[in-house]
Amino acid sequence: MKTTSLMMLGAALLLGAQVSSACAVEKNASQNASGTSVSSEQKNYSGVAIQATAARGAAGSPISVEVRYKGLPVSGAAEVTYTTEGALQLFGSAQKALTPDRKGASQDTVVVQAASDGAYFLNVFVSTVSGTSVVSIPVTVGTAAFKPRAAAASTVSAPGGQRVIEMPAQETRH
Repeated sequence: MKTTSLMMLGAALLLGAQVSSACAVEKNASQNASGTSVSSEQKNYSGVAIQATAARGAAGSPISVEVRYKGLPVSGAAEVTYTTEGALQLFGSAQKALTPDRKGASQDTVVVQAASDGAYFLNVFVSTVSGTSVVSIPVTVGTAAFKPRAAAASTVSAPGGQRVIEMPAQETRH
């Protein structure tokens, strides 16, 4: 029962929340040794485009991640929140108010570090009065590589006849 409730809650969040996940991935070798660029331009609920280059570094060493924002409200009413997953640690403030230039753009450098090799993610949440946009930036530490894998999912029908994809979930406590 608890698993079904969590799955339905997850489906509701996916269908109704004003959050987008990491979207377009393209090659850009001139930006970073890993050459992967991450963008939130496909679905954008805040009106802010988030762009970053996947980061790579050594275990135990600080890794700088450059994050660019476009389409910020000129009033400066946008906040960004950074979170990490796994053993990746964030250095610096997890929440910041973004100050855009005249064109509504801003840039930030986020410093992260992990003690061991692995593939991690830096999550970026940008909130405006219009909504929230999210992008997850891959951070590779050491020789590890991020290998996407298919999730174990099943399809069920909701009471209204809508098709819902149930996926495994893990509760995270902060």
